[in-house]
Amino acid sequence: MLTRKTITIASIILSSCLMCYAALAWSAPLHPPIIYGETIGETGPPYRIGVALIPLKQYPLVAFPEIYVDWGDNTNTGWFVPQKCYGLPGGPFRKICDVQHFWETPGTYSIQAKSRDPETLIESSWSNSLSVQVNIGSNIIAFLENPSPYLYQQSGIATIYGWALHPQGISKIELFIDDQFVGNIPYGGLRLDIKEIYPGYINSDYSGFAMIYDFSQLYAGAHEMKVRIYNQEGQPKDLTASFFVLKFHGDFVQNMSPSSRLLRFNRVTADGVTKRYDIHIDWISEIQGFKIISIMPLE
Repeated sequence: MLTRKTITIASIILSSCLMCYAALAWSAPLHPPIIYGETIGETGPPYRIGVALIPLKQYPLVAFPEIYVDWGDNTNTGWFVPQKCYGLPGGPFRKICDVQHFWETPGTYSIQAKSRDPETLIESSWSNSLSVQVNIGSNIIAFLENPSPYLYQQSGIATIYGWALHPQGISKIELFIDDQFVGNIPYGGLRLDIKEIYPGYINSDYSGFAMIYDFSQLYAGAHEMKVRIYNQEGQPKDLTASFFVLKFHGDFVQNMSPSSRLLRFNRVTADGVTKRYDIHIDWISEIQGFKIISIMPLE
């Protein structure tokens, strides 16, 4: 039988639990970041790594730590708040940030990073170590946009794409998966965004490369990709990426049931404005994946 005393005690316990939950939601232990990047670099063009971070606070606003990157060549970034970051779906790591460096001397370097609470100045332990072999540059500037640390999971039929530049032009681009030659990637796609950044390069407005690839023909699990780019003199530059294949029990899905889904009450933030939508997706056999069919605003 519930008495007034029992209810009062229960209320106190519940209030204490809610306060504990709020405290847990507000702050989290300081975790070291995780760094991703290519294991081969070169002098000259920018070298980029991805730094994955866990937030310091979840409530009422998400707050992330400062980071410090030691490049292993007697240089470092110092403590800073990263600006170019991307959200990560699921898992404890909530965003991955792009950090770049310019190598001056060939050699093998070990990169590490750590994080710091900007209020308490408490530092995390060091991250994982990323070893990079830096070669003399071929003067090729290139970037593999998919797969990438931001697009790690792959499934169905998708596009491998990026861009590449050289002062005298690019001769060809090759694709390797798990050290096996797959074929040449078509080059010359329209990239007006790259022309704005590199207006002095030959055909920088047509510097894109892309290939449609069926990832479902690979086994489920982790794989390695290498895109090898050649300048007109035959000097190569390798772009590498790890990716993870998600697939069903067969190589080709003939039927998906149910094939249509309605995702209700999705909050979408774009250009600093948040609105709600219902999103209708359908399974499309031609791409072996779901595709947005319609977007219905709720406001």
